[in-house]
Amino acid sequence: MILIAFASFLLQALPVNAEVGGLETTQAVLIKKTLPYPRATKSVSASAMEYDSVAGCFVVRDTIVGSSSSRRSKASRSVVTRAAVAYTEDGVKYGYFGDQLSSDNMDEMRSIVQPWTNEIKNLDIDKLLTPASNGDETWYMQIVGVDNEEIEENNGEMRIYNDIGTTYNYKTISIDGTALRGNEYIKKIVFEDCASGSENANTWPAMVIHDGAFQNCKNLTELNMYYLVTDGSNHYDMLLPTDIYIGSNVFDGCHPDFRIVVDAQVYKMFITDPNWSQYADKIVASNQDDLLETQEIGGVKYGYFGYQLSSRSIDKMKQLLGPLEAVYRNLSLDELLTPASNGDETWYMQVVGVNDEELDKKDGEMRLYNDIGTTYNYKTIAIDSTALRGNEHIRKVVFEDCASAS
Repeated sequence: MILIAFASFLLQALPVNAEVGGLETTQAVLIKKTLPYPRATKSVSASAMEYDSVAGCFVVRDTIVGSSSSRRSKASRSVVTRAAVAYTEDGVKYGYFGDQLSSDNMDEMRSIVQPWTNEIKNLDIDKLLTPASNGDETWYMQIVGVDNEEIEENNGEMRIYNDIGTTYNYKTISIDGTALRGNEYIKKIVFEDCASGSENANTWPAMVIHDGAFQNCKNLTELNMYYLVTDGSNHYDMLLPTDIYIGSNVFDGCHPDFRIVVDAQVYKMFITDPNWSQYADKIVASNQDDLLETQEIGGVKYGYFGYQLSSRSIDKMKQLLGPLEAVYRNLSLDELLTPASNGDETWYMQVVGVNDEELDKKDGEMRLYNDIGTTYNYKTIAIDSTALRGNEHIRKVVFEDCASAS
């Protein structure tokens, strides 16, 4: 384990109004799937498609091509105007834009996406169309429906993949504005990076949910704004309001108990966002006690930021901690977030509480470790603003480099 030097600006108490809190987190592990999803071999003629401004996509009539699933529900067959279905993964149907437009057709894609600025405030088209980080061609996809049978088999869960491919790069950038309206099978919506191995996790999600997309989905009870990342050890990252853009009247007629679950640390961002604020009464901060357990070292409890944010999520960490620069003089986020000197990934931690009994055994000494790990790199960068207030067991606070041999 490599010793990480303390940042000069270790936050010794975050103010109550800071948008950072002690979130107790854990790791979720799923079995990775390796279903083959090559690029569709049959395409739809561009002349056979027209732009539907209501649906927010190009549409053809009664056309289904290259689907990876042989099952189709009667309800989905009855739709007469819709985008072409290219693939079905976990019951969710994905279609191309135009004649399989990709990052090699950027001008055409921009002309398609530009009208979306009429319904989405501050839409960042460059972010939406950012291709894969490996530099390879990226095909843009839209969600154009669901297979009701498969959704029902998944207990109503609609799992949205950012990249549905295994060999080629894909990026889901849109949920059709009409294809899912009135669906009675969808109960919960979640997000994941890839439908197969993590080698295709080459883009961070950027997606538009168009006006009215889930209207009258009367059994829909939850939109979960976390993102399952299957790169290395499977873990969750929190989504920001600028990752998933949302239109108007999206959830009209949904279940009375419908809620939008966001990470507690970005709750304020969501309820004040120009697009998401219209759903403020439905947005709830995730319950920390249900999410994860902390790591306890010497009676001090350490928690992650979001779902295990690390040095690979520097931009997200800076966005999360940005408001603190206005609170603390001369605070340097670059210095605070400096990763391990060995170049390995570094997980950022915050002190979120103490075990009073353990502190009593140590005569009230609270020992803060810069790095709590033994194999991986960690860096403690903050002490939660409320977790320790009023504690009568802490008598002394000291600092140490590592919880194990350096």
